[in-house]
This record gives sequence, C-alpha cells and structure tokens, in this order.
Amino acid sequence: MSCEGPVFAVLDDRELRLERLKWLSQSEQLVRQRDQAMAKRDAAAVQIFGAQVDQSRAQVALLDDQLSRTRVVAPFDGSVVIGDLSQSIGAPSSAARSSSRWRRWPTIVSSFRWTSATSPTSSSVSAASSS
Repeated sequence: MSCEGPVFAVLDDRELRLERLKWLSQSEQLVRQRDQAMAKRDAAAVQIFGAQVDQSRAQVALLDDQLSRTRVVAPFDGSVVIGDLSQSIGAPSSAARSSSRWRRWPTIVSSFRWTSATSPTSSSVSAASSS
C-alpha cells in the first residue's frame, strides 16, 4: 500500500510554465553575454552578467517549486465520500457504499476543505481510509 493517495486536482500551470521558459531563455542569453565579456576580458561586465545569471536561475528554481505544488494529492490512500456522515459514526466503511458515492473532482480547484470522517460536523468532503 502506498503512502500517497490519488491526485484530486491539477491546478492550471500554463502561466507558470511560460514564465519558466522565459527565465530559462533569459538565463541562456545572459550566459552567452557573460562568456563574451570573459572573451573581451571585461571583468565588470563578467560580474554583472554573472549576477544576472544567478538571479535568473533563482527565478527558475522558484518557478519549479511553484509548479511542483500545482497537483493536489491525497495524503493517503482512501475513498472520498460525499454527504452527512454523522449518521454513520462507528459504522464500517464498505467499498460498495463509498464507490457508489464517488464524486468527480474538477480539473481546476481554487480551494477545498478536509473534514474528519468521524466528526459529527462533517459537511462537504470527508476522507475514509481504505483497509
């Protein structure tokens, strides 16, 4: 049994991917300019372009981190059950019951809320661990 559950949602990452490509392109251009400055033995320009290369690489690393967070993955294997579960506290979770009540999640999600399956106040989304 794996520790990580299924992917619930994938956030729209098109803008992040485009910005990452922009910074990668800019980084390559700055490396070429730095190399040209080295060939001309222009120490000041080498320092300036070197700092700009470092900045563009830091931006790429930041965007990589942001892109890694665009997938919403369940923290464990389980089933998603929809509805008021206050009537079924203590009852065993059956595969037939939970599979018939699966809800398809939208591709793009802006926010959601986890509540405990055993909580009498559970409302919209609950997670029941599969055995």
